Amino acid sequence: MTPEQNAHVKTLSDKQEIFDHVIKHLRGQRRQSLEYILGDDGHCAYRGANARMCAVGCLIADDEYSPGMEGQTVDGIDLPWRFRNHKPMLEELQRFHDYQMHWDSKMGGFSELGESRLEFIRVLYGLKKPEA
Repeated sequence: MTPEQNAHVKTLSDKQEIFDHVIKHLRGQRRQSLEYILGDDGHCAYRGANARMCAVGCLIADDEYSPGMEGQTVDGIDLPWRFRNHKPMLEELQRFHDYQMHWDSKMGGFSELGESRLEFIRVLYGLKKPEA
């Protein structure tokens, strides 16, 4: 993350701000954040190859991140305090990121199923549509 991005994520505490930030990040990244070990097909990572970050990884500043987080769910990491009241939504966003069917592997970005799932999450948590 850039110093500006690190500072910005530390200001996020409202569920709408968090949701908007995650969706903007994932739309811009257009791919899952994956880590590859010994030639495998990759597994989801908070901080993955090519400087990619998952739905929750993009919320964690560099000084809050630890490689020990990898392989853990949101429930298994030491989540920054500002997100603790939003843990169920973060778990939903992590599952969204991690499910390969939510991604369009040929074109990049979200699949139709992924767009539908994001809409479900948005409505479930009473959120507005993120600005384009």
